Amino acid sequence: MTATSLSIILKHLITALQSIQRDIQEAERDATHGDAPTKQPAEDIVVKPRRFLKLVEGAAFLNVSKATRYKLTMTRKIPFYKVASRTMFSEEQLLTWVKSFERPPEKPLR
Repeated sequence: MTATSLSIILKHLITALQSIQRDIQEAERDATHGDAPTKQPAEDIVVKPRRFLKLVEGAAFLNVSKATRYKLTMTRKIPFYKVASRTMFSEEQLLTWVKSFERPPEKPLR
């Protein structure tokens, strides 16, 4: 596959992701304003948002510095997506990654 065809595929992928994100944002906005679609009752619509964050947004989401975020990405210790030259993070995957570090509470000493 040539670089040109990869570039075209990535442009289409980015456009599709942006379209999905807009649709989700519109659905959330409609739900908060009471303008839910009339075709289906609100109970039947199941939207599981998959929000993608830029590097700076991901760093803010985890409350770490941008430099720390670069280091975690470069050493591949954190899940990320590379679309063209952009590094993106799934909010859902970041939460799962953080939860993997959870430690159980220690038993009290007697």
